[in-house]
Amino acid sequence: MENISRNILSLWVFLRCISTISPTHVYLSHLSISNLILSLTTPFLAAYYAWGSDWTLSSVLCQLVLHGITPVLHINIYISIMILTWVALSRFASLIQV
Repeated sequence: MENISRNILSLWVFLRCISTISPTHVYLSHLSISNLILSLTTPFLAAYYAWGSDWTLSSVLCQLVLHGITPVLHINIYISIMILTWVALSRFASLIQV
């Protein structure tokens, strides 16, 4: 729960309190959104693995959660890595130009 509130707070700061928008702010706001999605989907994966990787409920919604959360998790990890790489390259480019 603490992670979710931190991401919401950081998004609020990036979107409402900072007047000048730089590429770094855009990258970090996207990273906050990515982390927020990860924080919201992780409890479903924890429940899935806690029950021995066997989803006993057969409703359409449960199957959607089961088959939708794992791809979201993997895509989220790759997007987070790309965003952090872009931030690092942006900072490097700023240092080179100085």
